[in-house]
Amino acid sequence: MVGIKLLNYGKTHNFIIHPAQRMQIETFNTDPKMKYLFCVIKYLKTVLKVDLSSYFIKKVILLETFREAMEQYEQFEWVMVKLALTETVLKPYFENLIDFDRWKPEKRDKRIPLKKYLHLQL
Repeated sequence: MVGIKLLNYGKTHNFIIHPAQRMQIETFNTDPKMKYLFCVIKYLKTVLKVDLSSYFIKKVILLETFREAMEQYEQFEWVMVKLALTETVLKPYFENLIDFDRWKPEKRDKRIPLKKYLHLQL
């Protein structure tokens, strides 16, 4: 598998070909809870204006240790979102925005407490 990066200068050869890492995208196609989890995290990163790529989020969700932890849930639950966002590699991006100590998704509460009031533009 290779990746092609397009460049916007020069008249010819405006691309670079480099080896790409294979992702297990079939996990998102066969497991709706993982797909929904990805969509929720992607929505949060957009709304909270977190500088994080979708590719990175997919890599974290597809980690073997994370997928094994998610197998205990039959369907999507908000606890999964908290587990994902408190994962070692994702937490630094969200810890200044989300109050993880007050967030209790185990009690079926879908509200995510923010650390500060954000002016969101829709």
